[in-house]
Parts: sequence; C-alpha cells; structure tokens
Amino acid sequence: MNPYAVTRPFPAHQEPTSMPLLCAGYRIQTTLLYRPGTDQWDARVPAGQLVGLAEALDSAERLGTRREFLASSAQNREMEKVLRERPQDFGVTGRMVLGADNVFWVPDGTRSSGTLDLLGPECIDGYQRMALVSRLAGELSVEHLDRAVLDVRIVTGSTRELARSEYGRAQPDRTAGPPRPSPRHVQARQAVQ
Repeated sequence: MNPYAVTRPFPAHQEPTSMPLLCAGYRIQTTLLYRPGTDQWDARVPAGQLVGLAEALDSAERLGTRREFLASSAQNREMEKVLRERPQDFGVTGRMVLGADNVFWVPDGTRSSGTLDLLGPECIDGYQRMALVSRLAGELSVEHLDRAVLDVRIVTGSTRELARSEYGRAQPDRTAGPPRPSPRHVQARQAVQ
C-alpha cells in the first residue's frame, strides 16, 4: 500500500460525498451510486469494469466463490448470447453481490457517481456473469461491454456475513459444483470403449 495515500473510512453518520478517499485496491468506476446503509453500496457498473476481477485463472478461488465458471451450462450460453447480441439487456435481471474488507469512494464531481476502491474483494453472488464478461472481453469492444450495465451491491462488515449466510442457504447446490461421474461410471465407460 502506498504510505502517502490517505486511507481511512468515513464515520457512519457522514455522507459518502463528504470525504473523498484514495487507497490501493480493485477499482470500479460507477455510473450511479447509492449507499442504503452503513455496510452497503448499490452501484450501476458497466460490465467492462468487472473484467479484471475474474480474468485470472484462479479468480474463482481468489474471490471465494463456491464453484468455477461453468462455460457449458445452458444458463451461461444464454447469457453469452444476450451479451453478444443485446448488451443493453445483459444487466436487466439479477444483481451481483460483492463483499469487501473495506470500501473507499472517490467522487468524480457528481454526487451519484465516482470510483469505488475495494479492499479484499469477494464475489458472494454473480461470479458466472462476471467470469463470462471476462472471457468475452478479448472478443468484444470496450464500447460494447460498456452498454451492458450491471446492478452491483457491495457489502462489508456484518452485512457481508449476513449476505454470505443468506446466499449460501438460498442456493445450497452452489457448493456442489458441476456433477462429477462416479468411479463406477468411469469404469463402465472405459469398458464400452
């Protein structure tokens, strides 16, 4: 971390516009930003801003997701089709939920947009969508990806723990990942060949 950067969160009773901050972390440029609570940020984010979070091969593990990108799933193939053909419709449904150890806001001159610096980012929900955008970033132009605007909620503190718990309880099958053939099925398949 840069020792010259001022990195301190603002007190809960202050508005986000009252103290611009700068820190080292993952940066997201927002088009609309709202802070509904102490530990929550709601943002409208162009899809291209999320490419860097999921572009590394170990991004699923690094972001704490429950399973890897499922490229061949029917849902991901449909989302890919929408992103390619109708990017403006890509973010219409579903909200991504990111966790962070800390969030710092740097305004861009308007009250409702700016840059969010995320320290210790985690993907609680929405990794498939984010990984899909990252995989298509090399094929699609930046302008194309910027037309796909996503709703992203960023949570910290106790709200982050609550979100982890609720998403884990609501979607318990996420921990299983794609089904794997049992050793018996593998042996039967080899015998047929």
